[in-house]
Amino acid sequence: MSGRSRTARPRGSTGTGPGRTRALLLTGALSGPLFTAAHLVEGVRRPDHDPVRDPVSSLALGRRGAVQTAAFLTTGALTAAGAYGWHRAPAPGAGTWGPRLLGLWGAGLIGAGLFTTDPAPARAPAASPRTVRGALHDASSLVAFAAVTGAALTRLSRPRRRREPGWAGYSAATALTFTVAMGAAITGHERPGSGLARRAGLYQRLALTSALAWQSTLMLRHLPYGSGPLPCAGGPR
Repeated sequence: MSGRSRTARPRGSTGTGPGRTRALLLTGALSGPLFTAAHLVEGVRRPDHDPVRDPVSSLALGRRGAVQTAAFLTTGALTAAGAYGWHRAPAPGAGTWGPRLLGLWGAGLIGAGLFTTDPAPARAPAASPRTVRGALHDASSLVAFAAVTGAALTRLSRPRRRREPGWAGYSAATALTFTVAMGAAITGHERPGSGLARRAGLYQRLALTSALAWQSTLMLRHLPYGSGPLPCAGGPR
């Protein structure tokens, strides 16, 4: 035996070390701006698309649909990578449900990209049947929506509220904004004749932007912990 003792390594220093954890966190932070830029640019470039009314997913239809599909797949993959970086970051008070739910949010976005949506009821031909592909898109999206809301709510445990009331409040506001805005968007898209239908696309974009902004902020908050274990016990998680 060599006489060298083996000690357990903290999560943020396993594998290829802290550099990998920081890289994962950065990818998770970048995924939101990339997705937002993609649907904003495509929404402007597509004359057949109304960003105020139509869902983001409908950009995956038509000749340029591959652009939005790629945005879903890329954002989902980067989000899942960021969730793993969050799991690896050795922040005090580490939990497991937050990273898991954020990873599920990423997986749901990937599913939304793999399965193209059906045209929104307001755009669909009369008596147009719902496809299996469209149903799988909707199911993937609902899983993603529930997961990101749950991830934000994991920041509201009593110790975290005492230690970081501002961050807990922001997480709570994100969960509430996302739920209300996405609920209004879904209702508007499913009921073309309702008052919500005219701005359903805007409500959906508000919901997605609020969740992705929270995600980016979360990833950036953990970058210092991606450098390795810190001695203080009151940092963010």
